[in-house]
Amino acid sequence: MPKPTEITPAFLANLSQIGQEVCPYRVGGRQAILVNDIDLAKAVLNDESTYKNYYHPYTELSSAFERRAEFVFSKAGSKKKSTSIEISKIIDANTDKLVSSILGNSSNSGVCITDAVRASLLDIMLEILFDCKIGKHSAELTRALACIEKHHATKNSLNFTRFSKTEIFEVEMANSVSRAAIDILVSKSRHLKRVRTTLGDHRFLIAITRTLQKAYNTPAMVLSWSLWLLSRHTLEQEKLRGEILIHSEVGEFLELSKIRRLNLARSIILETLRLLPGAWALGREAVRNSKLAGRDIPCETIVTVSPYAMQRNERFWNRAKVFDPSRFDESRSNSKKPEPFFPFGLGPRQCPAQSFAMLMLQYIVGKIVREYHIEKIDSDDLLPTGYVALRPSRPIKLSLRHI
Repeated sequence: MPKPTEITPAFLANLSQIGQEVCPYRVGGRQAILVNDIDLAKAVLNDESTYKNYYHPYTELSSAFERRAEFVFSKAGSKKKSTSIEISKIIDANTDKLVSSILGNSSNSGVCITDAVRASLLDIMLEILFDCKIGKHSAELTRALACIEKHHATKNSLNFTRFSKTEIFEVEMANSVSRAAIDILVSKSRHLKRVRTTLGDHRFLIAITRTLQKAYNTPAMVLSWSLWLLSRHTLEQEKLRGEILIHSEVGEFLELSKIRRLNLARSIILETLRLLPGAWALGREAVRNSKLAGRDIPCETIVTVSPYAMQRNERFWNRAKVFDPSRFDESRSNSKKPEPFFPFGLGPRQCPAQSFAMLMLQYIVGKIVREYHIEKIDSDDLLPTGYVALRPSRPIKLSLRHI
């Protein structure tokens, strides 16, 4: 039985290849299983009375959201055209800032885009959810939260190595910076002030940190991976540019209603999510004895469902490791996506903002590709590393060339 010291995307993908519906392993001295069947995955993720998720459902801040946040959590988006245009303008302005940041820091060796992408998506979500802007503190906050995410993901309960003095200092500094930035955010929102008073400082800090991480960090990683993949597939870039120019000219304001018509843009994001899903591993704990596929699952067993592993498994997908957006082409007669495909999770804890996330990512990628050619800089050996979201094993580098 495999006994990894920590759970990584590569470990889960390799374990998935065994072909069993339930793959046992041990980690940190505890019994664990990887669920490797879509029907069993649905059963686990829908049964919270047997398979517990100890993370809160990100609802504690909902009373602090602004009116237009309804657009984010509505499956079909707000029916009010004014709200759609308002949100389009927010995404459009921050996409321009993102492009300016990449161009302003470019050199012959390209530019590392991840920090700029994170800050831009944080700005979008803060403005939509809380009607707040925190300026330069966005970059400070995202860097601090990235540091906290990295250290806590690698020093979690499955890896008992203690923090070094340097790591303790880094985390303490990151906590200090993130608290200062969050204080600035709260000072700009009377609703957040009220919620912090209700929850108390400690509970509020946990709630706002986790909510922001999910709101901006996960889509930021998907966006970064999408741009990286497109830099390596210039034909897909050209086809996407042609599709966009049918609906809008270079320099013309894009509105979300137009983005909905972009079949290839949608397919590119979905294929990115298949290969590199934001929710790469979904962890649960059995809180009572149960059975899966005839196997006894004792209480306290760690139960892992991995979109990353199943969506890269050749048992389920033809040429599973190949980037091929045509898999999701709605115009093809055989375009119905095969299972398993669940990059936003399944069951009651699946991402409530998945429809909006798709639109936002299509918008940003579409606008960039309409006006710039994304040029490959680094080699093809970039691997995903599993933290809260899938991070690249080293910074993603690329450059933009104006068309």
